[in-house]
Amino acid sequence: MKNIIEKPEGKNMRSKSQIINIAFSFLVFIIILIFSVHIFHTQTKIPSDLSGHLVLVKLIESGTLKFAEVGFEYTVYILSKLLHIKYSIAAIFLLVSATLVLSSIIFSILKNNLKTNNLLVCLFTLLLLIPTAIYFPTFNKYIILGQGSPNVWHNPTLLMIKPFAFLITILAIKALKTNQCSYWIAGAILLLISMAYKPSFGVVFIPAFAIYILINHRKYLYTYLYSFFMVFPSLLFVLWQIHMLIHHGFPGGLKTSIIIAPFGVLHLYTKNVFISFLLGLGFPLTILIFRWRQVWHNAYLQLSWLMLLIGYTQMALFAFNGAPFSSGDFFWGYYVAMPLVYVYSFIEYYKWIECSIKLKIIIDLIKITFIGFILFLHLISGSYYLFKIITGSLPL
Repeated sequence: MKNIIEKPEGKNMRSKSQIINIAFSFLVFIIILIFSVHIFHTQTKIPSDLSGHLVLVKLIESGTLKFAEVGFEYTVYILSKLLHIKYSIAAIFLLVSATLVLSSIIFSILKNNLKTNNLLVCLFTLLLLIPTAIYFPTFNKYIILGQGSPNVWHNPTLLMIKPFAFLITILAIKALKTNQCSYWIAGAILLLISMAYKPSFGVVFIPAFAIYILINHRKYLYTYLYSFFMVFPSLLFVLWQIHMLIHHGFPGGLKTSIIIAPFGVLHLYTKNVFISFLLGLGFPLTILIFRWRQVWHNAYLQLSWLMLLIGYTQMALFAFNGAPFSSGDFFWGYYVAMPLVYVYSFIEYYKWIECSIKLKIIIDLIKITFIGFILFLHLISGSYYLFKIITGSLPL
C-alpha cells in the first residue's frame, strides 16, 4: 500500500520538475532571442561590419558583386525576396537564427557530456555565450583585436560559421570512431557550405584534422581516403576563393595579395603578444596545464586545440598586402576555434569539480577555485563587451 500511495507523488514531483526545466529553458531561449535581436538591430543602424555587408547585398541586384565570400550576402538576398522584407530585417532574422542554433548546439553538447539537470545546462549555455578575453584597459585598448575572443558579436560571417564549426567537429570525430559514410558525407557538405560564408574555419580545420589523424589514426588506410574525400571539395573551393581574391580583390576593386608578416598585424593592436595570448586563453590554458592528460585523451578537446594553434599561427604569420593589412582577416580562424576550446574545456572543468568534491582533494579544490576566478574575469569582461555593443559603442 505504501508503494501504491507514493507512486503518484513521485510522478507529480517529476512532472513539476519537468515543467520547471521547460519553463527555465524557454526563459533562457527568450533572453538569448531578445539580446541577439537588439544587438544585430543596433548594428544595422550604425557603421559596423553588418552594415558593410548589407551594402554588398545591394550589389547582387546590379550583378557587380565579385567577391569570394558571398554566402551571407546571397542568403540575406534570397530571404529578403522570399519573405518580402528589407535586407536589414532579413540579416537580423538570419543572425538571430544562427545564434539560437549555436545556443542549441552548445546546450546539446553540455547535456550529452554533463550529468546534471537541464536548469544548470541552460545556465551554462547562457554563460558560455558571454566570455571574452580578460580586459585590462591600461593594457589592451581593444577587447578582442590582439587578444581574440570565444564570443564575437560584431562580425556576421563569423557568427554564421560557428554552428558549422561545432557540427563539423562532432561529425569528424564520430566519423573516425564509427567509420560511417553518413558522417563523412554530412561533414563534407557542411564544411563546403561553411566555406561559402567564411573560409576561416575550413583553413584551420583541414590541417588540424590531418594532424589529428596522423596522431591517432595513422595505421588505417581507409581513414586517409575518407578524410581526403571529406575535405577535397572544400580545398578546391578555397583555391577558387584565393583566385577570386587575387584577381578581383576586395569589394570596390581593392587589389591585394597574401604576404608573410610575422606578428605584424598583431603588433598593431597589442603591446605584448604573449600577454594578449594569455588574456585571451586564460581559462582553457589553465585547464590544459592542470588537466593535461584528460585534455589529451578528450578527442574533441585535442582536435579543438590543434585548430586553435593552427589558427594562431595563421594569425601571427599571414596578412593581406596594402590597405587591408590592418584588417586582420587572418584572425578569424583563431577566433572560430576559441569557442570550441572554451566549451569543451568547461566540460572538463565541471567534471573535475564533481570528482574533486567527492574525493575532497584539497589541492585540486584550490586549483579549481583559481580557475573559477579566471573564468569569472572572462565573464566580467564579456559582460562589459556586450554592454558596450548593446549601447552602440561596438568596441573590438
